[in-house]
Amino acid sequence: MNDGARPRLLLLHGFLVRRSVWDALAAELSHDAEVIAPDLPGYGRQGRGMRSYQLDDVVDALLPVVEQEQPTHILGHSMGGIVAMALAVRRPGQFERVGVAGLPVYRSRAEGLAHMRRRGRVRDILLRQHQLTHAGCVAIHRTRRMWLPVASRMTWRHADMMVSGGFHHTFESHAEAIEAIIFAGHVEGLAERIHVPVEALHGERDGAAPIGPVRAVAERFGWRLRVAPTGRHEVALSRPHMTAAWVRANLFEPVTPAT
Repeated sequence: MNDGARPRLLLLHGFLVRRSVWDALAAELSHDAEVIAPDLPGYGRQGRGMRSYQLDDVVDALLPVVEQEQPTHILGHSMGGIVAMALAVRRPGQFERVGVAGLPVYRSRAEGLAHMRRRGRVRDILLRQHQLTHAGCVAIHRTRRMWLPVASRMTWRHADMMVSGGFHHTFESHAEAIEAIIFAGHVEGLAERIHVPVEALHGERDGAAPIGPVRAVAERFGWRLRVAPTGRHEVALSRPHMTAAWVRANLFEPVTPAT
C-alpha cells in the first residue's frame, strides 16, 4: 500500500483512442497524484508486436509498466475499464482501489450486437465488418490534419479529441478488442475476483455502454456508482474537472482496513 505517499494513478484508455485522451484529466490531477498514462498494446507507439489480442495478452503486455511504475490506483475508461479489472485480478494487492468509467457490460457478442443494432443499422454493420471499419480508421488517422478543423466545430464535444488522439492502432487491437474483450462477457467474472473497492463513473446517456447492466453489477458486488446527469460515453474524458473531483473523493479515499 501507499503509506501516506501521493497516489500513483495508472490510466488506461479505451477502444480506438490513445493515451492523449487523458491529458486534461492528468493536468487536473497534477497536484494530487503521479499519473501514468500509457498507450494500450496495439495502439500508438505500442502498435507492433501483438498478433493476438485476447484479454490475457493485453494484461501480459502491461505488466512491465506496472512493475516499473508501481501504481497504487488504476482507472480505465470503456474497454480500458475491463483491462483495469483484469490487471487488479492478476496483481492482487497492487491497487488500493480500482476505477471504471463508461464500463461496457455485455455478457456475449450477440448481446452487444443486439444493443448496437438498436442504435442504428450503420453501427451494426461497422461492428461486423472489421476490415472495412479498420480501413476507415487508418484513413482518418492519416488525414487527421484535414479533419481536425471540422471535428473541433462539431456539437459532439469529444470529436476533436478522438480525431487528434485516436484511430492509430493495429487491426488486431481493433477487431479482436471487440470480439475478445468488449463483447466477451468478462466483467462479472472479473468482479467476483477483485478484493479491493471498485468505484464506477457512468454517463446517464451512455449509448455505447448501457447504464442498466452497470447498475446491476454495481449493486451485486457493492461498488459505488456515480451517475453523471446527461453524460455520454466519453463523460470521464470530456468533463475532466468533474472526473478529477470524483477521483479525489472516491478513488483516492483511504481504504479502511477490515476488522
